[in-house]
Amino acid sequence: MKRLRDTNYGTGSPSGEGHGGRRLEKRTDRRRNRKAPTRPIRVLGIVGGMGSGKSRVAQLLAKRGATVIDADSVGHALLDQGPVQETLVRKFGTDILGPDLGDGTRQIDRRALGAIVFANDDARKALEESLHPRMRTTFERVISRLSRQVSPKPGALRLPPPIVVLDAAVLYEAGWNDLCDMVVFVDAPRKDRIKRVKLQRDWTPDEMDRREVAQWPLELKKNQSQIVIKNPDSEDDVALEKEVDRIWARLNPSTKAAPAVPRPKTAAPDYSHLIEDEIEELSPERPKQRRSGGRPPRPPQK
Repeated sequence: MKRLRDTNYGTGSPSGEGHGGRRLEKRTDRRRNRKAPTRPIRVLGIVGGMGSGKSRVAQLLAKRGATVIDADSVGHALLDQGPVQETLVRKFGTDILGPDLGDGTRQIDRRALGAIVFANDDARKALEESLHPRMRTTFERVISRLSRQVSPKPGALRLPPPIVVLDAAVLYEAGWNDLCDMVVFVDAPRKDRIKRVKLQRDWTPDEMDRREVAQWPLELKKNQSQIVIKNPDSEDDVALEKEVDRIWARLNPSTKAAPAVPRPKTAAPDYSHLIEDEIEELSPERPKQRRSGGRPPRPPQK
């Protein structure tokens, strides 16, 4: 039998002293210092006032390889899905539906719906209760699928983590900010925002103010965000490009260090189809046409 060297370890004790105690301490330290598992992607939220240029910032990030989730587009797509449409028709009536598309179905007229919900707080809350949970589910499932898509196999080269951009005007109001690693506030002067919404949406200043009243104050959003970038009206995006580069470097610190072995650059993979897939999987069926008759009678039991 091999004899232990004469050291100060001793034979170990429940108090952690001795040889056995030292080994226990080392194991405990390793467990204590073990880092929590993290998902292989980074999620960046974008907020700001109407006409501040949130979508433009999202576009510039997409050019650098980010996958952009446009909350407005997801919400509009879900309005045409059966469960959401039927719920809203029960609450607001058939006046929110547009004309027949020729196949017996009708889509929600967003202008008619907007005229109702932005004029009545209770109606707006009813819309949010019907729509926001399904929007959040879509965001979560897209992020989850993207994580599985980019997770490297054992022994494979680990690529820089992809970035997901969640462009959502009501990110804080809906509580979606907890899906993000950090949030960027796009700041722009009021006069520039008025000019943009007039050009892009043909809104008057009163219309913009009426819609922003239903959201958090801009100063509160700004204080809650981790990054603030300026986006005044200009003829080019030179200054904004520099701001976006700063954000990209912060999200992707691995890009600062040059790789040990030069590798040819490849185009960033496009995962935008995952958003459409998740919307379809949430409710693949079209809104059902109402039947004039009742349920068919059950067959007689033998």
